[in-house]
Amino acid sequence: MYPGNLELDAGEVDVNSTGTKAITISQTLGANQLYWLTVTTNADDLQLLGFSKAVVIPVLGFVGDLSDYDAGTMYFASRTYGVMPMTFPGGATLDDDHDVPAVFLRVAS
Repeated sequence: MYPGNLELDAGEVDVNSTGTKAITISQTLGANQLYWLTVTTNADDLQLLGFSKAVVIPVLGFVGDLSDYDAGTMYFASRTYGVMPMTFPGGATLDDDHDVPAVFLRVAS
């Protein structure tokens, strides 16, 4: 399971102040498909609310021997800040060392 094509680039969100950030998008999503939410930043010191990897479902399996709960929960790809590529870059690392950023969707009925 690896991210593929870009479905939507939702633009930029101003993070110059503290607090919850929200944007509105309109995107039809297909049933029975896995969608990846991504975050890219040009700030070295940006702090995101996150979940401990110990409480997140390891949707990508386990990376180690289970002694440190090496849950595969996200991919990390180093890239230059800018427009998101149309296809997720190859060679991303399955990240099992960091907490998972809290990025949510609100679904319209």
